Amino acid sequence: MPKLLIADRDSTERTGIKWFVTSHQFPFSQVDEAATVEQLIEHIEAQCPDVVMLELEMIPDGALAQVTHLLKTYVRRVICLTTEPVFERALQAIELEAASLLVKPLEPGRLKRALRQASAVLSPDDSSGYVCTASLADRKTDTSTPPDALAYTALFIDHALEQPPALLLVQPEKAAYNKELFRWLERFPFLVPASVYALSDMVACVLSVHEKGPVENEHELLQQEGKRLLQQWREHHQTRLNVAIHPSALPAASLHEIYLRSKEALKLQFYKGHQQLFWVDEQPPFVAIDPFLTYL
Repeated sequence: MPKLLIADRDSTERTGIKWFVTSHQFPFSQVDEAATVEQLIEHIEAQCPDVVMLELEMIPDGALAQVTHLLKTYVRRVICLTTEPVFERALQAIELEAASLLVKPLEPGRLKRALRQASAVLSPDDSSGYVCTASLADRKTDTSTPPDALAYTALFIDHALEQPPALLLVQPEKAAYNKELFRWLERFPFLVPASVYALSDMVACVLSVHEKGPVENEHELLQQEGKRLLQQWREHHQTRLNVAIHPSALPAASLHEIYLRSKEALKLQFYKGHQQLFWVDEQPPFVAIDPFLTYL
């Protein structure tokens, strides 16, 4: 069942909201509190709550960027609270992609509606199909997680690689699903160590297929991973994906080159549609022609 975090400086507000949630039997398995921005950050990193009720005035300017990043990356629904019904707070709520913005003193009817809407989109077994079982600090030291030697910027800037990784470039049917896709892929149980990077309309999954030793059946492994992505995303979200696969065995000078090749392979969806695997090393050659000058 989903978890709820109430982040508010006022202990009376926190206690009242917690009582309201409990008395109305909303389907939250755990209801926690945070009284400071430091507690908020620590709790998100440690517990990955599904829903956060956040007092906007709690967040100082110096922590806004970090809190925004954590909420967008690890929290599935945000409900904003404010004592200032002004345009600036509305913009802040929009920036946080909040599901609701409630003005204090809270009206029971609106609070109930906001909580019902937030909990309704979260099934009891987590609609993404995966549960956050480890804290962010654990993930950083977990031996099963590859060190982030492949920086995010390496996707866009040429940087020589000693051991080229495999890349799965995953694109949702609609760009609006990209944020949810990123969160889902971060929790996806890849068969090999993987780093996941969110892009504007797709997600890059860098797979360290040889980190634990040589892999002889890389093609089969990547084929299996690609099919699992297509099938499980379709089952849980009723939308389709396309996945471009660049095996590590295909020579490449940089991750940037791997990314560009994979991005080019995704263009074939124009001809083949969605729910497809596009292998970079199996793409047909394209020849540019001038339709007015070429003899047919």
